[in-house]
Amino acid sequence: MGKRFSDAFGLLKYSFLMIVIWSLWLLVFWPGIMSNDSIDQWTQITTGKFVDIHPVFHTLFLWFLTRVYFSPATIAIVQILILSLLSGGILYYFEKLGSPKIILWGISFFMAVSPVNAEMVITLWKDIPYSTALLGLTFIFLIIVYSNGNWLYQNKNLLLLGITTLLVFLFRHNGGGGIGSLIALFIFLSNSQKKNCKRFNNHFNFDAFHKTTNLSNFEC
Repeated sequence: MGKRFSDAFGLLKYSFLMIVIWSLWLLVFWPGIMSNDSIDQWTQITTGKFVDIHPVFHTLFLWFLTRVYFSPATIAIVQILILSLLSGGILYYFEKLGSPKIILWGISFFMAVSPVNAEMVITLWKDIPYSTALLGLTFIFLIIVYSNGNWLYQNKNLLLLGITTLLVFLFRHNGGGGIGSLIALFIFLSNSQKKNCKRFNNHFNFDAFHKTTNLSNFEC
């Protein structure tokens, strides 16, 4: 319980400023920023007639969120919470790895006050959950490398990896391109040495990943 509380506090301390500032932006632009694409999807939500001009999965995702409260603001709030908490979790992870806190706080502050981030996170575009899912998948890949592949040995982690990968595919029609780039980056970071990927292959039957033994050792 103590470790969970410590981890939750560590995550929230980096997320808090993002949540506050981005929420203020939402109040200014209430109930969120909507383009023609956003309005088209909102029309699909209100009429129940879904078309695949925009990924149907994303439109259904928005429909599901608005069952809580029927307003574009509901979607914007969820986007704020997910992106800020994910970003805070990433920064806290690097704190545990020994990264200088002053740099991590600087990154947190920059992300919070950046007008680009604040505007985008309250915009109802498929690009926002897509880029958030891609950020999450990138984070997972980094954890795999830094944990020497041991992260893959827990079923709950494999499930998280599978769900995150699926979200990247489903939030955009061309979502697979981002995954291909991540695989290339993963291989590059891990430097081409023979490893054992048995655990990963048993679940995914995919030989592009191997259990790593250190940050610079990886080969498929």
